[in-house]
Amino acid sequence: MASDLEQMLRNQLQNNIVHRLDSATQAGDIQAARKAAMELSEFNQKHRPPDTPSFTNADIRLAIKAKAPWFGVDPRRSAKVVEFGKNMEPHSFKSAEEFADKVIEAVEEEYNEKEEPEAEEEDEEKEEKKVERKKTDAPSSSGARAIPRRASAGPWAKLSDAPKEVADQIRGAADKFTRNATKEQREKYIATALGTAYAAEQRAKGRK
Repeated sequence: MASDLEQMLRNQLQNNIVHRLDSATQAGDIQAARKAAMELSEFNQKHRPPDTPSFTNADIRLAIKAKAPWFGVDPRRSAKVVEFGKNMEPHSFKSAEEFADKVIEAVEEEYNEKEEPEAEEEDEEKEEKKVERKKTDAPSSSGARAIPRRASAGPWAKLSDAPKEVADQIRGAADKFTRNATKEQREKYIATALGTAYAAEQRAKGRK
């Protein structure tokens, strides 16, 4: 009974403040309207339920956008923000900025874990090329310099079959357009590019 009475009194006090705000606004009394608006804001903050955060979803989106320029632009990362955000409790955070920091950190950690294996594969590929280059450039046992590796005469199945200039162009394009793709998607892109480049070279040479 006491709690119901307290709620009735709070509602009555809130209605009085709202009425004063409306009256001041209609009368054009800016000072009185501003005072009533501040009182209403303080009242709402004081009587806010404990599980209700002091910030809105709009505040969270603005905070994330300010801290992560890719939000709303990169579809994969943005989708992860929404996915992780649904599993978080806003009232557990003091501010929208703190909430944004946590969800951005989780998204970045997940994408860093995905990119690390790809970086390791690229390092291994570079090391293999260094070894091949050393073998190619090393003098033969007879004292004559070894003949540099040439591009394969048949269809190019891998980057090492193509001329160095073509291989470098395809590798650069793959790095640019398959940055967030899986290993299989990257390999398929490279294979398609090799086929296209080989066909173009054969046409240029007058072959079919």
